[in-house]
Amino acid sequence: MPAIRIALVLALLLASLQSGACATRLEPLDTDLIGSDPALQTAARSVLVMVTMPTSKDQRGRRRMSIKLSSGIIIGDDRVLTAAHSVVGRRMDRPEHTRWTPRIFAGWRTHPARVLDRGDPESIAGEWAIVELQGLREGDAFTDDGPPVAGLTDPILGERAVLIGYPTNYLDDGWYRGVPSLWRPTPDRSGWRPPPPVVFEGRVTGVGTPDGHRVAIGTKGDELGGLSGGGAFVRRDGVWKLIGPIAHDEQWGWKREIGVTVLPRAVRALIPSERRE
Repeated sequence: MPAIRIALVLALLLASLQSGACATRLEPLDTDLIGSDPALQTAARSVLVMVTMPTSKDQRGRRRMSIKLSSGIIIGDDRVLTAAHSVVGRRMDRPEHTRWTPRIFAGWRTHPARVLDRGDPESIAGEWAIVELQGLREGDAFTDDGPPVAGLTDPILGERAVLIGYPTNYLDDGWYRGVPSLWRPTPDRSGWRPPPPVVFEGRVTGVGTPDGHRVAIGTKGDELGGLSGGGAFVRRDGVWKLIGPIAHDEQWGWKREIGVTVLPRAVRALIPSERRE
């Protein structure tokens, strides 16, 4: 009997190792590969870097001035989809409780912002938030904000996927030098632009599980702080379509998976199945 148990454990471990082996190493896609896929470039342009300021105070009642870097996905001319934990505790989450206009730095400029609706980040099912950004895709330089995503779809087990966002450890040092003020709207004449988002390649290993869609990306690599709220995409008819916002990262000795939120029906309705720029 013990020998049977040992054999079973070894078989399960081997299966786990093999399932992890289908994932690529945790490295950004080569820029030449991205450049050769115009559809992937378009998908990458729909993902923004976001910097938010908190509303919390320390034990002495002093306002904390720390900032949080995350990612967001353009889904409309003034709408961005992100992870709920990227906005909880920020001024824009409860704008009626502050004397100042809440602002968020998204893409290459600062916008007045408010959270229109969000889920509860205590579970992966609630890891979504819809943020209104005043002035997004407006003004003379609106095209620099990028297009809305091409559409929304459901993944298929085993298919190739890409993850797009702004993980801090994968951005070049000093990428933020010259960034405009985080406290007031940015004029169109601002010459600063962020670097392109980072694109990882992976494989869909779970569809609609209790922990959301699952994308395996390999076992090695730096922490992915900042990737939250970015997009997971799969290719459909030559177009990279969104399957959901990136929620969290889980790593085991043999496999590393990214949890992607399965959006509720009301949120899905905000993203047409096909949209052209």
